[in-house]
Amino acid sequence: MMKIFIFAVLALSSFAAIEARKCLTCGSIAGAIDKKCEGTVSAADAASQTSMECEKGSDKCFVTFSGTITDVWARGCCVVDGKDTCKAWEGQSLIKFKTCNNADNCNTMDPRSGNGASTLSVQGFVVCALLLTTLSQIIN
Repeated sequence: MMKIFIFAVLALSSFAAIEARKCLTCGSIAGAIDKKCEGTVSAADAASQTSMECEKGSDKCFVTFSGTITDVWARGCCVVDGKDTCKAWEGQSLIKFKTCNNADNCNTMDPRSGNGASTLSVQGFVVCALLLTTLSQIIN
């Protein structure tokens, strides 16, 4: 009986591990698209924001900010079309980003402050801009 219980617990925990995360999905360029996407997103704003289920097995959400030319914000899932874009951003410069995986819609933070802020390069800026364009097309 104990073996069946242990097997059931392990089986259920493995299903939980492959469950997809939901992330806030929005973007804004200098307040032009979605002003509520900028800065730290409040609990009230998070409840009304678009949330998207990430790909199966994806457990990280991200938020990015670039203020090099104009303020550009993006929030979403790290894994898009099977590629972990967040890993590509590590060690880059110019764009600040943070990731989280502690709960659904956890990407409410402001990447410009606090611990864990990372940056990405011009190449990362292009990826971020493409991701923002894709997100805006999905949302609309």
